Amino acid sequence: MELTLPKQLVQKTIYGTASKPDVILLCLHGNDGSEFMRANPFLYDIADDSPETLDRFIKLEHDFGSSELAHTTAQSVESSGGTAHVVEANIPRAILDLGRFSSEHAIRPIFIYAELNHLLTQLKQLHSEAMQSIQEALGELKSDGKWLDIHTMSPHNPIFFDEKLSAPDALTPAPGRLHQYIDEYLLPGRTGTRRPINVATHVSENDTLVYDYELSKKILKRLRTAGFGCEYNAPHAMNMTITAANLLDVHRRGTLLDFPKDSISKEEGLQCIERLHQLTLDKRKLLGCTTPIAAALC
Repeated sequence: MELTLPKQLVQKTIYGTASKPDVILLCLHGNDGSEFMRANPFLYDIADDSPETLDRFIKLEHDFGSSELAHTTAQSVESSGGTAHVVEANIPRAILDLGRFSSEHAIRPIFIYAELNHLLTQLKQLHSEAMQSIQEALGELKSDGKWLDIHTMSPHNPIFFDEKLSAPDALTPAPGRLHQYIDEYLLPGRTGTRRPINVATHVSENDTLVYDYELSKKILKRLRTAGFGCEYNAPHAMNMTITAANLLDVHRRGTLLDFPKDSISKEEGLQCIERLHQLTLDKRKLLGCTTPIAAALC
């Protein structure tokens, strides 16, 4: 069982002509998994969940629209005379989450890896290679360059099965129980607190600031002026398992942005909840999101 991989695990797209970019936009969860699963059908055979359930989980975990947010923002930077690089992962988050800095946290617990040592070893190696590529890409920034880690999320906190309180994260996925994780998000009756656009600025373990204050403040102000609900560290701050938090220790002029998926989807309200794994991009909404971000960057 050897994974068939894309030609580039981490792909870079360049907008502009300068040798060093003014802006780098990371998109670590933008791969929807379709091509990856077609290339690796054996993953369905080793799963304890049905193919339909595994597919739904992969699509749910995809940061719908994050790639479009990154590329559209980069185009705006180029139009303003700057140079931007979009750096994105070509492996689905549901299999290997490159938003997590260590392979221990990045390899999703959806297979019984005690029986799959070769696959586990391969995923650890892929994670190591990807982290190296991402850090090398950020090393290309101009000395005064800025970077963003762009994500999208469910518009609402899920509600746990065993309590009535809203919480930022759902159940941990587990082999044979992916349907429980999926239901936390897709069942209308399990909808919790509404989420704003999140500008993540802190590491939760010690409440440390790990971000570019001026950049984050400018982005927050621009988004609020454009009419968006936008907060610092809501629904949650970063922690030291997060790739962005570790990268900010070295490349200080950056921050992490997380958009509710309905801020860029045609679906809204109940329809968005029920179709969270198969949304449709609204280009008008997309521009509404990227225009204030680009203005804060340029």
